Amino acid sequence: MKSIIHKIDCPIYSGTFYVCFDRETVKKKVTEFSDNWSGMACEYKDGALIYLEIHDEGSLCLRTLTHEVFHAVDVFFSKKGVEHNAGGSNEHWAYMIDWLSGKVFNCAANENKLKGK
Repeated sequence: MKSIIHKIDCPIYSGTFYVCFDRETVKKKVTEFSDNWSGMACEYKDGALIYLEIHDEGSLCLRTLTHEVFHAVDVFFSKKGVEHNAGGSNEHWAYMIDWLSGKVFNCAANENKLKGK
């Protein structure tokens, strides 16, 4: 079954994140993709696109999810001119990564892709 591209509006920064769990769908939307990747994030439309592989047993790799969410936030904030302060608390980054991670899990759950607890 073909996966949809979920649209996640970000009201605070006026932009959008996109999430997809289907490799073939994403390959048609981006210019660079490797079949060896289990995840990726890139600039897409007015925000950022995240692709995550859902494993056969119905699970997402938490390490891959957090890695790609970080990259998506980086792309998104770069487009918005929001800076990362290496010496500061960067609470805006922490909150955005937290918020977006939850949204990505919700997208997977809405597609009934996740199994287990």
